[in-house]
Amino acid sequence: MAVMAMSAASAPLAARPARVSPSFDCAKAATKVEKTICGSPSLSRADADVATLYRQRRHELNPAAAALLANDQRYLLSSRERIFGYGYTDSAELLGDVLAGRADFLRRLTVPSGEGLAGRWDNVTGGLTIAPVPGGKLEVRINTNEPVTARWVCDIQSIGRPVGGVLEITS
Repeated sequence: MAVMAMSAASAPLAARPARVSPSFDCAKAATKVEKTICGSPSLSRADADVATLYRQRRHELNPAAAALLANDQRYLLSSRERIFGYGYTDSAELLGDVLAGRADFLRRLTVPSGEGLAGRWDNVTGGLTIAPVPGGKLEVRINTNEPVTARWVCDIQSIGRPVGGVLEITS
């Protein structure tokens, strides 16, 4: 009977998922963002997921693209430090949204194949799509924003043409 009571009492402990450590040492957490991540199991898991996806994508990319992704990641990390300065009532929730968005971005990240300028490129600040249209021209769509709050959105749609490997916007 005592064995059954112990088993039943320990069942809730066994059902709890193991705590996931974030991508950094919480003993060295210095910023409010890092301390918030360390204090939240869900944010710790989200941070670890982003770090894993980031390492996988960097490994899959050619050296030039990997360097661009590294720059993009540094920009994201510096941007997320401003989350607590915007006056949101739940900055931890906003941080969770930023981490979820980054994980989604990294999951969708692909390198366009083939030659030419046509393709889709994204980074932490937005995206650029270039598609061929009749007459040897290219349709260009650009949408950018501040990565944490989506401020200063730039949305452009235009037509361009390739000139010496460079896209020249013509209208």
